[in-house]
Amino acid sequence: MAAIALLASAILLVAMQRYVASHTLPPFRPAIVFPASPAEHPALVVKCCSEMEEITFLHLRGEATNLTDEPLKNVVAHASFRDRDGREVASAQALLFSRVLKSEETARFQITTPVNLAITQVAVDFRFPGGPAIPARLAAPDSPDN
Repeated sequence: MAAIALLASAILLVAMQRYVASHTLPPFRPAIVFPASPAEHPALVVKCCSEMEEITFLHLRGEATNLTDEPLKNVVAHASFRDRDGREVASAQALLFSRVLKSEETARFQITTPVNLAITQVAVDFRFPGGPAIPARLAAPDSPDN
């Protein structure tokens, strides 16, 4: 009987912690932004979103699809994390999960940075290591690219 009471108490405690955390933490969903004028002939179409995990890290996850006829090698996803005035407060980058992105192939990416509540927007671009930006466009939310 004591074991059942202990188990019930533990379940109630976990439920209360989740309720308090979900109702007291401020919403943290930075806006994802791409260049104001999208590329005329994009090489990539990108689907992405932001997510906060464990209250300590902001993970920006998504997918990039190669729209060109040529393979793209060592594509770097780069994120500039900005405050409400547009000032950069952090930046991070990561290679796509696939080192070589063949024509019409899709690869995932994840960029991680510590949470900073000053972050209100994230500017995303794609590059070759030490090289130029790769023209990209954000997939429309209701498009078949998503």
